[in-house]
Amino acid sequence: MENNKQMVLDILNAGAIQYSKHTLLMYNSIVKYELLKDNIFFLDIITTPEEFRKTGSASKSLQLLTSIAKKNNVKITLVCGSIKKHKESLLTRNPEDLAGQIGYQKKKSIKVKDLPTFYSKFGFTVTDIFNTKVVMAYN
Repeated sequence: MENNKQMVLDILNAGAIQYSKHTLLMYNSIVKYELLKDNIFFLDIITTPEEFRKTGSASKSLQLLTSIAKKNNVKITLVCGSIKKHKESLLTRNPEDLAGQIGYQKKKSIKVKDLPTFYSKFGFTVTDIFNTKVVMAYN
């Protein structure tokens, strides 16, 4: 088994819920991810519903993700950017899009320009910048 697949199993064993194929529910946060080759866990979206924002939910999720990644020798990558609004309502969307739908809610959210500082608190470092997007990784 690849290390990044083992990482997902370890996250589930730590109490996360597999909402859909690439979406986890953790500490009132929603984590959308992709497993890439070379033991890379691509963190596509991490978001928290408005009523749970500013409660440490995303921070707890990131702490768990980074500790399990370290244990499994997995690299986490992400791109700092805004989440695009979906035209359909939450009820008509594919469940896989829950993270995008919730993430678009702007109230109490972290500004895109502040995301690199936020992620750096958990050991992520900038690996590349293209256009206005900042690419970060946790090794």
